[in-house]
Amino acid sequence: MEFTESQKKETEKRLKAVEHAYGAIPPVNQILSERPDMFIPNFDLGDSLFREKTVFDIKTKHLFALAAAAALSGEYCMKAQMAHAKDAGATDEEVLEVLESHRIWHSPRANHTRSANTQSSTKSTSTEPKLGTLNF
Repeated sequence: MEFTESQKKETEKRLKAVEHAYGAIPPVNQILSERPDMFIPNFDLGDSLFREKTVFDIKTKHLFALAAAAALSGEYCMKAQMAHAKDAGATDEEVLEVLESHRIWHSPRANHTRSANTQSSTKSTSTEPKLGTLNF
């Protein structure tokens, strides 16, 4: 697959920004950068999610990302998100609580308990979800 010079330059620009900000280019970015058509939109989406304040502040977004990294056992991402969360104002206690919550929710006993609770609480007379409700 061929890519335009513009795509290649935009990819390089983003990789240099990552390296400048973090001192290295994460392996996932190195791999995705081989496909500028996928890398550029993916990078821009991730960048906008963390750059702009939405319903959640930046600190909370990094704590969410830390929980996701822990769930996937992504050591590099866990370290990076811990640092980003701390830079955004997270306390050691907040970071540890996210990691402890992950450990508890991903233990075999917690999974068994959640499954049993879900099965007993999902009996409903209506099969149609109600607008504005979350069905678990």
